[in-house]
Amino acid sequence: MSPTFSVYREISHLPAWYASLEISHSQEIYNQITLDLSASAGYYYSDDDDFSEIENPDSRYRTLHDGLITAGLTIPI
Repeated sequence: MSPTFSVYREISHLPAWYASLEISHSQEIYNQITLDLSASAGYYYSDDDDFSEIENPDSRYRTLHDGLITAGLTIPI
């Protein structure tokens, strides 16, 4: 298992934070061929009063922003 945690900070256009957590794993299945699996999720945290929730304009936009699950094969040539 290989976890990765990244944090990004936007400072000019829309002041905000974006955090991403990814977990990945590779498993050899046959003669150097590997099955590569990963899952990630990202969270967006706005610091800008002008970037708000549609339902509640007084609340800044802060939410789980994306998720991704991948599977792949690595086949050496």
